[in-house]
Amino acid sequence: MVYQRWWIFARGQRAKTLGELETRPPNRTPEDPKPYPVPDPLSFVVFEISVQTEFAAAHALSIGGVREMVHGHNWHVTVTLTGDTVDGDGLLCDFHTVEASLRELTERFHNRNLNDVAPFNGSVNPTAENVARYLAEELSANLDADLAPNAAIASVRVTEAPGCAATYRIPSRGR
Repeated sequence: MVYQRWWIFARGQRAKTLGELETRPPNRTPEDPKPYPVPDPLSFVVFEISVQTEFAAAHALSIGGVREMVHGHNWHVTVTLTGDTVDGDGLLCDFHTVEASLRELTERFHNRNLNDVAPFNGSVNPTAENVARYLAEELSANLDADLAPNAAIASVRVTEAPGCAATYRIPSRGR
C-alpha cells in the first residue's frame, strides 16, 4: 500500500482508486528480489497555506426537531489551500486574494443571528458543519479561477467554541 501511494506521487499519476494504479515500477517483475526503491521524502512536498478570520454571530440549532435557545459564539474560520507547485514568485497563491473573499463572505454573518441570514434562514440548520461547508463551497466557486493552476481550496475549519470545531474538506477535483 505504501509503495503504491509513493508511486502515485513519483510518477505523477492521478487515480481514483488504488486498483487503477500500476503496482510495480517499470522494468521490474514480481519475481525481482531487489527491494523497492525508497523515495526521497522531500519529493512528496505539497504546499499548504492557511488564511484565518473570525466573526461574532448567534444561532439557534434544531436538534431532533427541537430548537435550542439563541446563543452566540466568536467563530474562528481557517481556510486551507493546497497545491503541488508555486508560481514564479514562489507563491502558492496571494494571501490577500483569499482574505478578501473570505472577509466578504463572513461580513454578512458578523454581529447577526445566522438563522436570519441566507442560506441559514430557510431549511439549512446553522451548525458549524453547515457553516464550514457553505464557506468552502462559496470560496471555491468565487476563487477557483484566481487560484488555478497552482492552488485549490482544500478545507474550511470552523471553530465555534474552544475545543469545538468542524472541518469540511472539498472533494478532490482531479488535483
